[in-house]
Amino acid sequence: MKSLMLFISMITLIISSLSCSLKKEQVYFSMVTLTEIQQSSSNERLTGTVELTDECGPVVRVIQGDVERSFMVQGLKKRFQKDGIKIRFNYVVSIMKSSKECSSYIPIIVSKVKRVF
Repeated sequence: MKSLMLFISMITLIISSLSCSLKKEQVYFSMVTLTEIQQSSSNERLTGTVELTDECGPVVRVIQGDVERSFMVQGLKKRFQKDGIKIRFNYVVSIMKSSKECSSYIPIIVSKVKRVF
């Protein structure tokens, strides 16, 4: 009986140890992925038009030449969350998950936002 209890305790300890190491690896993977995404993000300043959506919150549409890109924005201050205003901003790509309705937008975090007149 004692050996059975010892065996169960050892198995529990091993499983617990494996679980902790897996969590550490997952956190490390997430941090590496976030760092890679931030490094690959552009430091260019973009100019776009703000649109407020019910499903996805503030969205910015940017047209460069013949290409239109739409961004789902995090970090946009309330004073810039007005339909139709033009803004200029820096950004990094975010790893936030978006809903099915918002999957066509590129999720970004903005900084250094200025209104363009």
